[in-house]
Amino acid sequence: MKDILLIGPVAVGKTTTSKLLSEKLNKPFISIDDIRFDYYKEIGYDNDHMKNLFEKAGIMAIYQYGKFLMPMQ
Repeated sequence: MKDILLIGPVAVGKTTTSKLLSEKLNKPFISIDDIRFDYYKEIGYDNDHMKNLFEKAGIMAIYQYGKFLMPMQ
């Protein structure tokens, strides 16, 4: 059996469903939430800077920060 990837909006049950499938199919469970910050560090993400942006300017500042780090190719 090939790997299974669940994609969807926040809080729809991807993690819960993935864990249940993992147990049922005896496949490893890997969450992007668990590994994403390693990738973020590679592209220059600074968590403290992001927190300061959020506190000073809100969610749109974080969005712009993300766009800066991951420009269109």
